[in-house]
Amino acid sequence: MVPDDAELKEALPEDPVVEDIIEAGRGLKSSRERGGAMLTSKILIELNHLSEQVREKIDEVESHPVTEWDGDQKDDVHLFFTFVGQTQEYLLREAVVAHIISEDATTETMKRKIVGDESEIGWSAKMCIDYLHRGGVIDDGFKGEIHQTRDERNETVHDITRWFFANFEPQDLRAQVSRSERSVVRLLEVVYGFDLENV
Repeated sequence: MVPDDAELKEALPEDPVVEDIIEAGRGLKSSRERGGAMLTSKILIELNHLSEQVREKIDEVESHPVTEWDGDQKDDVHLFFTFVGQTQEYLLREAVVAHIISEDATTETMKRKIVGDESEIGWSAKMCIDYLHRGGVIDDGFKGEIHQTRDERNETVHDITRWFFANFEPQDLRAQVSRSERSVVRLLEVVYGFDLENV
């Protein structure tokens, strides 16, 4: 279950977006869980909202087959997979900082190199996955699932021919959405140590 984080709430605007929570969390100096509850809640709410939209679009296309997905249908699918990809990248970097780099050895410079800021791009998702796997934080199965969701995201967002010829099997796209949701939830558990199984 996601715990409350009252101290962080005081540092945020009335209706914070994910970016506000990330920024406020970085400004607070205590544990890595700082802001984790609010950030997790926001990510889960957005993930649920976007996945419901995608499932509605899949149902539309399944009930009325098309030769090309329309703009709204494509936009909702793109938005979902873009959100998943960016969230995975953020959480993978945070997981490396939380689990791989020891507190004694981690300097602010090293954290900036991993997470990124205005002057640093941050580590690639692949590099973070490799470090987390070698460090025993994620197992072979989860490593493969993250790579698979990232490959599916890239194919879905960048392969224009899939949209023109409606080359999506609805059950395959539904499976991709479920796998993507599961990977984000599991990464939230890895980073913040929450049990989200019943959330």
